[in-house]
Amino acid sequence: MNTLIVIALTILVIVLLHKQIKQHPYVFYGLACAMFVAFVLGQLFYLPKAVNVFFMTPMRRATIAMGIFFVVMYAGLFTKPSRAKRLLKPMRKELSIIAGILAFAHVYAYNFNYFTRIFVDKLNPLISFKLALFTGVILTILLILLWLTSFNFIKRKMTRQRWKAIQKWSYLFYALIFVHVLAILMQPALSGGREAQITIALYSLIFIIYFVARIAVYKRDKREHIEEDDAYAKDLEKGFI
Repeated sequence: MNTLIVIALTILVIVLLHKQIKQHPYVFYGLACAMFVAFVLGQLFYLPKAVNVFFMTPMRRATIAMGIFFVVMYAGLFTKPSRAKRLLKPMRKELSIIAGILAFAHVYAYNFNYFTRIFVDKLNPLISFKLALFTGVILTILLILLWLTSFNFIKRKMTRQRWKAIQKWSYLFYALIFVHVLAILMQPALSGGREAQITIALYSLIFIIYFVARIAVYKRDKREHIEEDDAYAKDLEKGFI
């Protein structure tokens, strides 16, 4: 199925079910686990074309997981009170856990296959392949780290400062996803693959807008923090505090 359609449908489902996801997260964790198990078992059997198109391929390519990660990414940009912040930010943790479970399908489908080829077969000589493999390994490590620390029972065992420091690795995680996608799709895109070209264009638009906005939000928040500190200092001088 077209990447744009899968991502759009994923975001639509999140918006429609945002209350249920927040109120009954474990139901959706279970559903994500069931999808992962179904994907793994699906690798062992010959499946109808419709199942491959609408389920196996989006799971293998982590398109559904990416649709959820995009919501998590952009929800973090809303630092001011707004309808979008009230809708999305409270369930970032739940969405991150769901997306992580689904993303492990991609890890299973590709990373393990690549590792097998390293030891059994000759590694693909293309630089893009090696870059995809390298970023895939780093992404897998970051995925496990960020996914585990999304759970409350692990978060409670950490100091707030340590937890926030770990969560900042999510920016590297997002950046490497973009590099990973480019490394995987660049060769087929240059060879004329229409879907690969569309996917690269879509991901480029999403990630570039995000990082530009993220930098802008950071600068704005930092400026406002400095202004608050200056106002506080002036109040101290005037004896208002």
